[in-house]
Amino acid sequence: MLNRNKLNVALAMAVSALVVTMYDRYGSLKDIQRDLTECSFGQFGTKPSLDVQIGNADKTIADLDVNEESAKVRMDARKSHLQKVCQGLTLDENVAKQRDLEITIARGKLKLCGLEKTASTFMKHLRARENAPKRTSRDRLENKDAPPENLPKDENDFKSFIVVREPYGRLVSGYIDKLYTRTIWWKMMGKYIIENFRFKPTPKEKECGSDVSFTEFIRYWIHAQETNHRRDGHFQPMHEECQFCHWDYDYYAHMETLKSDMKFIYESNNLTLMSTFVDEEETMRDKASDIIGQRKAGQHVGCEEGCNMLERAWWSFHARGLIALDVKLPLQGEACQTVERREFEDIAWQAHVESEDRIDKPKQRRQMMVSLYLQLPLLDRLKVREVFMRDFELFGYDSTPKDMFPELY
Repeated sequence: MLNRNKLNVALAMAVSALVVTMYDRYGSLKDIQRDLTECSFGQFGTKPSLDVQIGNADKTIADLDVNEESAKVRMDARKSHLQKVCQGLTLDENVAKQRDLEITIARGKLKLCGLEKTASTFMKHLRARENAPKRTSRDRLENKDAPPENLPKDENDFKSFIVVREPYGRLVSGYIDKLYTRTIWWKMMGKYIIENFRFKPTPKEKECGSDVSFTEFIRYWIHAQETNHRRDGHFQPMHEECQFCHWDYDYYAHMETLKSDMKFIYESNNLTLMSTFVDEEETMRDKASDIIGQRKAGQHVGCEEGCNMLERAWWSFHARGLIALDVKLPLQGEACQTVERREFEDIAWQAHVESEDRIDKPKQRRQMMVSLYLQLPLLDRLKVREVFMRDFELFGYDSTPKDMFPELY
């Protein structure tokens, strides 16, 4: 159980430790004063509020047990919980005017608000697969197009749903997928982050934007939330993107139980789900192919070595629990520059096959995520918690897990 006295003591210790560390590093009280503002609270100088109701979002987690075997029970509990929370919220007047993220699947029979980093890309792929013409063997022999399928006669005859995700994990996923493994994001966002949130970056670091640390990413993210400057939908709190309290969704799916949830949604509407949602081979091959494609395009040249690019993809497989932590990238030197797409895909998939029977995937994913957050000062972790608090309240996730906030227990 959270201890408020421990929270106050931990905050005081965090600030003291930060000052000592900065004095050792910079040797100047003036530099410390400036960097304390930048590094501990973002560049805006706002401390995380201690008036947040500690444990407020955690009290109803027991009612939303993600291990509940019945998908219907889960769905009903989530909807009831969210409606109850919405009754007690004072909503921003702009909530009802949020941007349109609608994705239509099941040939118009299901619609969802496609939040970034909650399987929205997968849903678009599913839509493409479902909308592909279904040709009979006779059609193929005669080279004919498939006949059009029956679509809903009433455009309002559909069910709506939403997919949400544990907020801390969603933010880490955004960092890994965008800033860590995508060269295009180095230019789009990395250069800005390094120039504004790294202490004395070199000219090369500012030009490349290729090695944004998770700590620097969080400094940027906190600053973006506070100032509304350079915000991005991939990293935004979920309640700001979809109309949770203004739209009565029929179903509330969670990433943690997505396969079961989607199976229930489709079966409840007499639909056939054309996916297992657990195609790990396709996931790994896509990432492996993408990283080789970036290497071939040469966007990393002058900033990162070829082996470093492959190491990043390999680390992302560790972070997803797809390859055991003790299985290292079996490529070095020139091999990193010459390995082809299919070859690297096969290497990654073989490493997964060899790892599969001896690792606990959820546990490894959790350990990797927690290790990133524990790199942050307690004050920054509390600020992230505060920004995400409404998401925790709405969706019943634990806002203050013990492994991420050991100082408070």
